[in-house]
Amino acid sequence: MHTSDSLSTYSILPENGLYLSAHDFECGYLEFPFANRQANYRWKNLSLEGEVTLITPDTLIKANPMGFRGFRINKKDYRFYNHQTYQVVVHDSVLIYEQTYSGGEYSDLVITYFSLSANAPVQLLTRKNLLAAFAGNAKMVQSLRALKRTTDWIKEVPPDNRPLLIELYYLHK
Repeated sequence: MHTSDSLSTYSILPENGLYLSAHDFECGYLEFPFANRQANYRWKNLSLEGEVTLITPDTLIKANPMGFRGFRINKKDYRFYNHQTYQVVVHDSVLIYEQTYSGGEYSDLVITYFSLSANAPVQLLTRKNLLAAFAGNAKMVQSLRALKRTTDWIKEVPPDNRPLLIELYYLHK
């Protein structure tokens, strides 16, 4: 299993850049790559809510869900989907994403999503969605059904629950 920071292909990538297509996103091919402190390159509008702007020595590029698959900022990958931005936390045979919502004076709310590829829909990481996504894989469905049916079923696995989906995937591939 690989996280976006530890994936060997991704560890040699520049710290920043844009992904133009799903293929680029899956292969780690960045357009307009640059290092954090590289002169004359900078990000603007980093709200991560649908559009970011990259300023280069030659041009100004508005990256949005209509023309780009995603982007990389400070060695962290983000994917556009349905006019929203998702941070990639696991980039493997299954992609796992998070969106963090500030809780103000309370703790932040982190919501976890998944997709089966960079072309596949991003879905809320729930037991029901996983069962539907893996309906064609009987062994995977059996493993998912073996998990206890609780309101917060993902918490019955170790605290860092991200490897669960990847581990189940490889066991039943």
